[in-house]
Amino acid sequence: MSYTLPASAQTVQINGAGATFPYPIYSKWFDEYHKAHPNAEINYQSIGSGGGIRQLSAGTVFFGPSDGPMTNEQILAAGFRVMHLPTVLGGVVPVYNVAGLSTQLKFTGPVLADIFLGKITKWNDARLVQESPRDLRRSRILADFIKWALTDGQKFTTTLGYAPLPKEVVALELEALKRVKQ
Repeated sequence: MSYTLPASAQTVQINGAGATFPYPIYSKWFDEYHKAHPNAEINYQSIGSGGGIRQLSAGTVFFGPSDGPMTNEQILAAGFRVMHLPTVLGGVVPVYNVAGLSTQLKFTGPVLADIFLGKITKWNDARLVQESPRDLRRSRILADFIKWALTDGQKFTTTLGYAPLPKEVVALELEALKRVKQ
């Protein structure tokens, strides 16, 4: 649906502020829309979801995009009708820089959720710690044995009626063994 302002109409400016994530696509959309509708100017400040919600609620902007919907309390506090309209989807990728970390961190779904929910706030949280065996000597020997069984030991599987593991599975298991502190 296209809305066309009469040629004699005065320029209308709409101010918005909010989420940084959609800023690149919003910038493109607002620019392209303005080319097709010269009398409409949309100004957007990429200040973060929380800032957008605060400015929308205060009435200093006309729209306030956020990465997540406002809570019922935020909507009630605004004192006017708030509409939530999803505009774009994209992936969020965790990025980290931990001094002294020599291996890649692997996050489970629940751990990532707890990080984003603010339940995990430190890199030494027990749910993130890469496993620390109780008996380091035995752990090293067992890890070495498992590596051998996954590689050189696989040649003995067929002579005893077993099937060797697929190379992709072996690679995944060898990667998992790197998490055992040695």
